[in-house]
Amino acid sequence: MAEYIIDEDYDNVRVDKFLRKKYKDIPLMGIYKMIRKGRVKVNGKKTKEKYRLLEGDILKVITNDIVKEKKFIKLDERDSKLVTQGIVYEDENILLFNKPYGIVVHKGSGHDYGLIEILKSYYKNSDINFVNRIDKMTSGLILAGKNLKTIRTYTEYIRNKEIKKYYYVLVKGEIKEKKFVIESNLLKGEKNVNEVAEDKEGKWSKTIFKAIKVNNGYSLLEAELVTGRTHQIRVQLAEKGYPILGDYKYGVKSGKKMFLFSHKIEIEKENFKFNLELPEYFSEKLF
Repeated sequence: MAEYIIDEDYDNVRVDKFLRKKYKDIPLMGIYKMIRKGRVKVNGKKTKEKYRLLEGDILKVITNDIVKEKKFIKLDERDSKLVTQGIVYEDENILLFNKPYGIVVHKGSGHDYGLIEILKSYYKNSDINFVNRIDKMTSGLILAGKNLKTIRTYTEYIRNKEIKKYYYVLVKGEIKEKKFVIESNLLKGEKNVNEVAEDKEGKWSKTIFKAIKVNNGYSLLEAELVTGRTHQIRVQLAEKGYPILGDYKYGVKSGKKMFLFSHKIEIEKENFKFNLELPEYFSEKLF
């Protein structure tokens, strides 16, 4: 059985189109057969091929003999060390992880496995899954649920904007404003969802920025996400003329690291708050 938590990239996508993308070896008639026989469920209930997925939906696919899945990957010493060094907090329900830059969260796009596959194998728990997401070159805090009940609860928090997320950002240029807000409409590319641009037809996006330190031609900002669109901070700052260092897609196309770090998560309903210090590589660049 495979399980997917629908994120913004697949919001409003039909179930059959989602399955065709995930299971390219299964013919279209085979996908329809899976749906008719109840092997595809959304939020625990049978679905139809025309159903349009919503962000936060939990989609289960009972593949059985249709697709042979490898449940857990074999971890090497490097993978195990990645887990033990990255755990910030955990209990029986949640896991808060400090993801290094350069690590993908999910397999795909040339990667046989990502951080979530490593964690599933480390804990021998196929239910564990992230409730938020950060890009490959973004580092910092990312939150996972260890069971389906917790995942549903926390994805609902995300949907209702009840989880506050803050990032440290280092940009080129000395920003004079102490505090500023960027609101824009962001639209993904039709052929490549990882290409995002400001467009009046896009989704409304909002970020609150505070200047923390301005020095040596650079500005250290704290960004509070009001919405959580793909590449939101990266595109908004680039359009304002303050590209993020190390952002090869939208920003300064040099260096091995992107200076975007998820440093704080707050969930008032759970009395949950964690805040990480500024990474050393930020300080080395700024001071």
